[in-house]
Amino acid sequence: MSRIVHALVVLLALWAGAGVMRADESSINVKKDSIPTVDFQKEIQPLLQMKCCRCHGPTNQKADLDLSTFKGILKGGESGTSVVPLKPDKSLLYKKIHSGEMPPAAKDRLSEAEINTIQRWIATGAKAGAGEGASATTT
Repeated sequence: MSRIVHALVVLLALWAGAGVMRADESSINVKKDSIPTVDFQKEIQPLLQMKCCRCHGPTNQKADLDLSTFKGILKGGESGTSVVPLKPDKSLLYKKIHSGEMPPAAKDRLSEAEINTIQRWIATGAKAGAGEGASATTT
């Protein structure tokens, strides 16, 4: 009789554990889906124009990097691809600004909120939004 009770306790524990695992997985999906999206044209484009395009724009492209267009952002420069959609930690744009390496001028450094905006934009897919060829230099 004690073997039956023991077996039932083990089965009950396994069943309860499976339910907890499913609950954890669904909460992860909710957290990932609840990241607010970022509008490239309203938030990212003006930020790059203001902080980056003096050195990485249409007329001056240090390190062969043009951050003035969405296409240029995705292309990257001499160091490689600047943005890996969904992966901020693999994206050179995010890594360089997060580390403080870029922009080099203290007056152009991004605030923590601006860095977080770029991180969220990349984490949610780094989409251009309306007008795929959007330019960071347009008003």
